[in-house]
Amino acid sequence: METNLCYVRFCVRVPKTEDNETVAVVGDCVELGFWKPRSALCLDEDKKKSCWTTTLKLPANKEVKYRYFIGSFIKNGQPQLPSVRVNQWETNLGPRSIVPQVSDQKHAIAEFGHYDGKQRTDRGWLIDQSEVRLCLHGNPIHMWKKEHQQKILKIRCQPLNFSSNSDEESHDPLSSQSGVQVTVMNRDGWRSGSQKQFGEIYQDGDFIVFRMQTLKPESQGFRIDYFIEDSNLETLPKPIGYSYILPENLSENRGKKSLPIMCLNNTAIGQIHIEYLIIKPMNNNTCDMSVTYARYWNDNQRPLGIGHRGMGASYEGKKLAPVRENTIRSLQQACFHGAEFVEFDVMLSKDLIPVVYHDYHIVLTARKKKKDQMSLLEVSVRDLTLEQLQSLKVDHIVKLEQTHNQSDLLAGDTEPTQHQHFPTLADVLEEIDPDVGFNIEIKYPQQLKSGEYETEPFDERNQYLDIILTTIMKHAANRRILLSCFEPDVCIMCRLKQNKYPVLFLTQGDTDRWPPYMDYRAQSVNNAIHFAQAEGLLGINCHTEELLKDLEIIKKVKEVGLVLFCWGEDNNDLANIQLLKDNEIDGVGCDRISEFKTWKENVFKAEKKQDANVLPSSGEMSS
Repeated sequence: METNLCYVRFCVRVPKTEDNETVAVVGDCVELGFWKPRSALCLDEDKKKSCWTTTLKLPANKEVKYRYFIGSFIKNGQPQLPSVRVNQWETNLGPRSIVPQVSDQKHAIAEFGHYDGKQRTDRGWLIDQSEVRLCLHGNPIHMWKKEHQQKILKIRCQPLNFSSNSDEESHDPLSSQSGVQVTVMNRDGWRSGSQKQFGEIYQDGDFIVFRMQTLKPESQGFRIDYFIEDSNLETLPKPIGYSYILPENLSENRGKKSLPIMCLNNTAIGQIHIEYLIIKPMNNNTCDMSVTYARYWNDNQRPLGIGHRGMGASYEGKKLAPVRENTIRSLQQACFHGAEFVEFDVMLSKDLIPVVYHDYHIVLTARKKKKDQMSLLEVSVRDLTLEQLQSLKVDHIVKLEQTHNQSDLLAGDTEPTQHQHFPTLADVLEEIDPDVGFNIEIKYPQQLKSGEYETEPFDERNQYLDIILTTIMKHAANRRILLSCFEPDVCIMCRLKQNKYPVLFLTQGDTDRWPPYMDYRAQSVNNAIHFAQAEGLLGINCHTEELLKDLEIIKKVKEVGLVLFCWGEDNNDLANIQLLKDNEIDGVGCDRISEFKTWKENVFKAEKKQDANVLPSSGEMSS
């Protein structure tokens, strides 16, 4: 049967585009690339009407769903499959739609990001390009001359491409198009935007990040220029020196470098300490533009009940959970008692399998040379394979602090499989009730303010996160997913490597209960708020002790458009939970949720019964 075709005109007005940017449309049919940005249809600019437009034939009387985005396309010798960077795209929960008609249709000019009575756009994610970040913090610049120390100092970062192929352009085309973006955080707030002509003012105590994107991180370098200006600002800033960062200085994906600051006659006048991070796109990334939950949240729903490690901590705390924490059985029990979400911890085994466990170390029961004599041995989780973790007799690290006898050590672990340590992330995703959301805390160690690390050197971040994120995308189906971590760079990487799931920054704030972290972004709730805003995260997950000291924090978080969850033993108290709910907290994580959840049915299940959706079922979590 012949399909009738008709012409459809796509036309959209965007606020502003750069010279290297193109507006494109992507949708759910082959003509619009099946939601894949590389296969999107580019529009032509109509400068007279201040819009972008194109016309194509589509089947008549068949609904077509689509979105607009602003991006850069780099052909690189592959015209059928160009490299693409998405700069901004329409992220309303549902896409646009049209039903083409054979009769003539008049199409109004659409406004980018605005439809269905809502306005929402967001930055893109890493598809083909990598992002290189240079970070300055902790007073990293030391000028040796007093005349320089007493002046206002500005810093400018210029990307340089050191490709050995002389036939190639001197600059990576994507690098030269993207420019350098700068984020500055301090006690007063944060700001972010394109780098200015003479760079950014540096002040003691600032946390400054220069970031740019490139298709060739292996040949990326930088020149750092330094300027001074008078306080009266009547003259242009004066150049006083420079530093070079060569590709070999960025040989790892994360590191620290100390570089000389050279004056214009090539003598040293100071030193700069720089931390860098290279974020690479996921291998075989399946993300498309059909839907995103990264910044969606339903503000009208009641606070969510979150089962901490399932039914709660079972080894340490004032009152222990009745079932072993972070096991399939514990998660199932929390679901049974009405949790909307369950929270659990994920890390990799030695053979790179994502497993569910909280602590970086465990205790193995080992046999001594002397017959029937056993002892306890502390080992790192990452030093054992999945088969070893699941088959050897392991216990929580707290076991080392307890008294025990030989009969205890000789006893086997006869608990059923669902009660055992180290279920895989894939099994948890497959076996737990799909109507219950997952708040997945990705474990990654940090440096403490004392200079020590929480554990020994860990896996490289890109590979580590790619494995965990790939597992989630493969097995999550339509489950609601929240990603979270205490390590700020991991949060950034989770945000940039995928466009589907929202990210919460976990913060312990300013507390005496645990040692403080070295990272400025992790040292206070105020810093956490600025960090989440600057990086486009969904929100923060705050230690409740901080909120009980100052409930105005909740209002402050909400006023800047962030979502707020809370965690900690202070949540194991009905009065505290009610106080937090009265102040419109978004989610409360607690142990033994059967004792503290005031309504016993999962809100998502209740809405499902009523054939209504407070949160759409595919994980729509963000705001």
